[in-house]
Amino acid sequence: AVALSIVAGAIAQSADCIGVYWRTAESLTRADMFRKKIAGLFRGLQFPIDVWLRLDFLPLDPEGTATRTTGLRPFVGREVEISRSGRPLSETASAAYHIANHLILKGPVFRDGDTVDAGGVMRVSLANSTSTPSVPVFGLAPAAA
Repeated sequence: AVALSIVAGAIAQSADCIGVYWRTAESLTRADMFRKKIAGLFRGLQFPIDVWLRLDFLPLDPEGTATRTTGLRPFVGREVEISRSGRPLSETASAAYHIANHLILKGPVFRDGDTVDAGGVMRVSLANSTSTPSVPVFGLAPAAA
């Protein structure tokens, strides 16, 4: 993804380029924003996580909202899904990006039943998404849930 991002960043330098479509995240980023994000790769390897991934907020009745990544699966074989956290969506989104970044750096290191600190202790389950469409996920929910 790093090499592809660098090549796409070079293409985005073109005067005719108005944006970059990142297929695995199904997202479109303006060319100037994409170039700024890719420049971060050269400053301490800050991954352009918000280019590589998209966050979806999915309703779960009666449990509230789930936050699920799209685009992480090519890196580690699963997406991240946080459900029943009871936290504001901004905090849940930040936790999802934090966990996804960790997985991109370290690989699929979580096992079923592990606990992680994502701004609060959460239990990991290796499962399929509780939302539609169902995809393999690292499911995260409060450890007490």
